[in-house]
Amino acid sequence: MSLIFPSLPNINDTTVTGGKTWTWDGSRWLPSGAVGYQGSTGYQGSVGYRGSSGDTGYQGSQGYTGSVGYVGSQGIQGVQGYRGTSGFTGSQGVQGDKGDIGYVGSAGVGYVGSAGTTLLAQLSDVITGTPANGYVLTYLSQNDKYNVIPLSVSDTTLSNTVMDGGNF
Repeated sequence: MSLIFPSLPNINDTTVTGGKTWTWDGSRWLPSGAVGYQGSTGYQGSVGYRGSSGDTGYQGSQGYTGSVGYVGSQGIQGVQGYRGTSGFTGSQGVQGDKGDIGYVGSAGVGYVGSAGTTLLAQLSDVITGTPANGYVLTYLSQNDKYNVIPLSVSDTTLSNTVMDGGNF
């Protein structure tokens, strides 16, 4: 049975439909009078069938190709810029001070040493004397020092010298 209600009711309007009286409360129709018993819950209906797929829509027509725009004319060539003036040449700089004179180093003296890689680090490593003509510089491994000893030559024999493999 269908219930039919008025379409534009005012608040507290009543209507009778489906064998009952109904009152409009401003937002819905409520049953008026005695309320009957509530019926039991109805059974759940079965799931409806799935509808078929709709037809594929048609393909629209291809749009038109627009017209090609025009090519503008070539612009004019600009004028060549002017050449700037050359800068002036700076004045000659002043001559610098004369440098100091370097010192003259001492003359080197060769020596016959014992085997090893220790070199003379400072002149303060020398125990006594200064090497000169007639002297030989020797290394003393006992105290890690160098010693200057006089060279004496008699005939072809050298005395008081250290020899390295027989070579001077």
